[in-house]
Amino acid sequence: MPFFQLTTDDLSFPPAYFADSEGLIAVGGDLKAPRIIEGYRNGIHFWFGPMDPIKWWSPDPRLVLFPGQVALDPEQIPHEKISVQLGSTFESTLRALQTQENHGEMGPHWVTEEIIQTYIALNKQGKCVVLEVVIGGNLIGSVLGIVLGGVFFIEHFLNLSQLQIEQSADLCVFGLSEYLAARDFRLIDIQKETVRISDIGIVEMSRLEYLDHLKKGIVQIPKPFHT
Repeated sequence: MPFFQLTTDDLSFPPAYFADSEGLIAVGGDLKAPRIIEGYRNGIHFWFGPMDPIKWWSPDPRLVLFPGQVALDPEQIPHEKISVQLGSTFESTLRALQTQENHGEMGPHWVTEEIIQTYIALNKQGKCVVLEVVIGGNLIGSVLGIVLGGVFFIEHFLNLSQLQIEQSADLCVFGLSEYLAARDFRLIDIQKETVRISDIGIVEMSRLEYLDHLKKGIVQIPKPFHT
């Protein structure tokens, strides 16, 4: 199935079910805040590699987590308390994340200046946040995510510990899951298989089912985040 070519003067997307067998639905457009929100609201996210055009995807199945239903391996469970708080230095965290992901040869997790500016714009609208995960008083990592109603879209992890990034990400997702459950969130969207976490409760959901959860989730009004 051919993909759609987006323009910069039209924010609309084709219906998600037009995606091809790999989930690719469109290329082009831009990464400005209104387009990101329009895409995510319709079950479509961006993902592309260095030197590639902007690509837009709607995978089937979709990979999600349900708040409060993430289960760590018993050996991973820390003895100290896990707590989550709203980050107070948003742009500084973005810059640290950019350094982490863009060092050496740029891979699939690279962070461009264009998307940095979009995250900043979304943060000013209250639609993009950094949540810090603390264990035993020590900050181990941060989760960058886009928020639409009661749906949290994980974008990136910043590892601030001596752990391997997958170990750190697992702990961050566990803390995030509990935190969002307490705030009445409906869904955590991890979007793509390249998110670096173990199988700690990942659910494969058909696109149709995902879109139903998404539609219901984005109209929810969760409890506010706290610092």
